[in-house]
Amino acid sequence: MSQDPSEEKVFQETDSLLTRSRTEIAKILADISRQGIPVTATLDHGAQLFITRILQVDAEAGRLVIGYSLSKAADSTFLAAGTVVLHVEFSRWHVQFRASSPVAVVCEKQPGIGLNFPEYLVRHRQRSLPRFRIPSQMGLKCIVECPGFLPFELEVVDISLEGQGMMLSDPGIRLEPGTILQGCKIMYPGRRPVVVDLEIRYLKAITNPDGSESRRVGCRFIGAATDIADLVKMFSINLGDIP
Repeated sequence: MSQDPSEEKVFQETDSLLTRSRTEIAKILADISRQGIPVTATLDHGAQLFITRILQVDAEAGRLVIGYSLSKAADSTFLAAGTVVLHVEFSRWHVQFRASSPVAVVCEKQPGIGLNFPEYLVRHRQRSLPRFRIPSQMGLKCIVECPGFLPFELEVVDISLEGQGMMLSDPGIRLEPGTILQGCKIMYPGRRPVVVDLEIRYLKAITNPDGSESRRVGCRFIGAATDIADLVKMFSINLGDIP
């Protein structure tokens, strides 16, 4: 199969690498498959978590096969979706790729789900700087008021100097990985708001100790690096380094 030389170029932007090279994508996915590393997807606006493994990588045929999860409901939702974003932690990178047209198949006598081969793959470097956990009583909130959404509030759980963070959201709020929320305000009592854009990286449904449901929202704060650093330094003095 001939390869467009332009597709072999790997683009680097801050802590992320993007490649459209089928050869490179196939190598990464084959390594993930060989090591049996779990691959995940959040479905139904974060209400379902789909966990699987890659069974077969065939760049020549333009096909990828993954296994079924342990949840029949998640499998049904996955098969009904036109396009799904899959995530995996691999070799100190958070890898994500978009796969489309899921269909039930049989791979080496094992049932699975066939997908079109990803057009591109993105690797986000795993955080190298510590993140600082924010106790809920300290009241660090993120207020979202942007077009396409009714105003809502997120609770900041942790944050790093690199701008990576984790938040808690109400499960009824519709968010998708890759969404950019503009003009969000990080609010802390006694300080002026820090205005940032928020990139949603991933979502995970959780059950709280009291039995209620929430969602963990992995995100990246875009902009206002100095203000974010000031916040982190303040919390690091109060809380210490929590890896």
